Amino acid sequence: MKTTDAKPLIDSIQAGEVEIDAISNPNSVILRGRMAFVNAGSGRRIGSMNKSSWSEETWTKLRALLDSMEQDALREVFGEAATAGGELPLTTTSDGAPGL
Repeated sequence: MKTTDAKPLIDSIQAGEVEIDAISNPNSVILRGRMAFVNAGSGRRIGSMNKSSWSEETWTKLRALLDSMEQDALREVFGEAATAGGELPLTTTSDGAPGL
């Protein structure tokens, strides 16, 4: 039997697509990812897989990302004085109904 020093065709995985749904069901965030199988030396993508189960570390980092995105949106909508972690600042419209 002949042995070779052939390197594996696939030796890396690259995250390529991410879908996050934190709105449809507020009690359960959905996180789906599509990963590419890659040859790191050539950069060639060989195939892909879908993934929807994640470690506690990934969930913690996702929450940090969502919090940061919410902060960005708060500053864009309400200015630099906006703070997250509480109720959104509300104004009262001329008819007395709360609104943004």
